[in-house]
Amino acid sequence: MVTAVEQTSRTGNDVQMLPVQTQTERYAGIVFRFLATLFVAGIALQFFIVGVALFVDGARWNLHQMVGHGLGIVPLLMLGASLLARLPLTARLLSALLLVQVVMQQVTVSIGDWAGAFHPLNAILMFAIGLHVRRNSGRVHANAPVQTEQNGSW
Repeated sequence: MVTAVEQTSRTGNDVQMLPVQTQTERYAGIVFRFLATLFVAGIALQFFIVGVALFVDGARWNLHQMVGHGLGIVPLLMLGASLLARLPLTARLLSALLLVQVVMQQVTVSIGDWAGAFHPLNAILMFAIGLHVRRNSGRVHANAPVQTEQNGSW
């Protein structure tokens, strides 16, 4: 059951209703923000590894592949955390979209040829969406009180 609590603003003039979060929802939101940060940082690392593979040591393509496979699980975990945290539909849909894009990264590599040309473009799109998700993830329920045994029913 989702409940709400009245909270007066600092000026005391207006009252707004804030959703009450359970501790599970709060922790899931923290995990979601961590995973979104990890995903964006991982993609930035991937671009760096590609630069190293192109300009320093061509043997680093294996590292790019391993990191890419590791990053593939992050959007799935983000989707799960977004559901547990009861994040807005936009956050859940964007997490699902990132999961689809990770699958598309594998498809573009597997097909090769012209499809492979979309691999870096999809990576840029994943980075932009991941950055958007991370930037907005801190705003969700930021001021919501946490439901505990003292202030809510279990």
